[in-house]
Amino acid sequence: MHCSLGSVAVLSALDLIWTILASQAGRMREMNPFGSGLIEDPLLLIAFKVGVIGAAMALLFLLRRHRQAQVGAWWVCLICTLLTVRWLTFNSMFT
Repeated sequence: MHCSLGSVAVLSALDLIWTILASQAGRMREMNPFGSGLIEDPLLLIAFKVGVIGAAMALLFLLRRHRQAQVGAWWVCLICTLLTVRWLTFNSMFT
């Protein structure tokens, strides 16, 4: 459980950094209406992402003794890994 939550934290931070850098470089446009409003203010986006990911990770950690929370943590880890692969693919198109 600790390994998956640590991976989620690292991969979420990478996603946030790459999102901000790509947006500021004009290489991407956020299609999510909520996200596009936040991306204009990087500090607001950082606060939102840290708050949401932090709350989700805290909830999974508090419920770590439950099988559903363990499975949920691994699913979140998988989704973040796939998102990272997507970012690597996206970034490779511009190098």
